[in-house]
Amino acid sequence: MVSTQVADVDGDDALEVVWGAYTSGRVAWSEIADMAAVNDVSAAADEDVEDVAVADVDGDADYDVVVAHDAAVKWYENTNGAGSFAARDVDANAARAGDPWPPFPTRERRPSLRRRTSRRPRSRT
Repeated sequence: MVSTQVADVDGDDALEVVWGAYTSGRVAWSEIADMAAVNDVSAAADEDVEDVAVADVDGDADYDVVVAHDAAVKWYENTNGAGSFAARDVDANAARAGDPWPPFPTRERRPSLRRRTSRRPRSRT
């Protein structure tokens, strides 16, 4: 199985294909005009690539790559805007300012779903 996304990851105003292969664990990108030239997103093979997403995760105006695995999510930052990627930690419980991964809501932080009303007996007329 191969997961693919299309985006301009190298900033040349032309679309590239970003893909991840489940069996090999390879995550890479290629120019649509030259699919033979393959550029790896990560140096090491990722195990069991389930899905690949392309988005500006860190808000720096270039596309980053997010990879979903059987048991984890990895984020690869486009470090130079030209398709050079570096692995970054995904900390779902981080609360740093500007962190693209906000903390998951816990029972204490979730707003109550109960409606707060006062119960008054209805007057009968």
